Amino acid sequence: MKAGYKPIAVFILPEHCWKENFYVPQKALHIQFLSKYAGNATAEAFVANERREAELYQKYRYYYGYAFFIAQKI
Repeated sequence: MKAGYKPIAVFILPEHCWKENFYVPQKALHIQFLSKYAGNATAEAFVANERREAELYQKYRYYYGYAFFIAQKI
C-alpha cells in the first residue's frame, strides 16, 4: 500500500499452462523470428535469453514459479 496500490488478488498458473501454452509454442515462434531477423545480433540475443529462461524453468520448476498480482490504485 505504500506504493499507492491495494492488493486485490494473486494467482499462480499451473505448470502445464506454462509448458503447453507458453514455452512449447515459443519454439516455433523463435524460428520464425530468427528467420525474419537473420543476422541481427539483438534478435539472436533476445531468443537466446528466452530459450535460457525456458531451460531454467524446466530445470527448477519445482522450486520457483510465476505469480500474477492484481492491484487497485488507491
